[in-house]
Amino acid sequence: VTLTPDGFSVSDNGPGIQESHRGMIYEPGFSTRDGAHGLGLTLSRDLIGTIGGAIRLTKPQTATFKVRLTEK
Repeated sequence: VTLTPDGFSVSDNGPGIQESHRGMIYEPGFSTRDGAHGLGLTLSRDLIGTIGGAIRLTKPQTATFKVRLTEK
């Protein structure tokens, strides 16, 4: 996790996000892992959006996401 002036960035240590999956990563139920529910990014996007923020994929190769938080 890296703090930024308007939020933070977070990366994981997995294989990144394939180009063919990028349009589906926020869809409920989408996962590339067996037995996973595919709700993590969906819930993150919805919760962050509820407080006026946003999440976006910035570096697919390292699955890095930028979370922007704004004051309400």
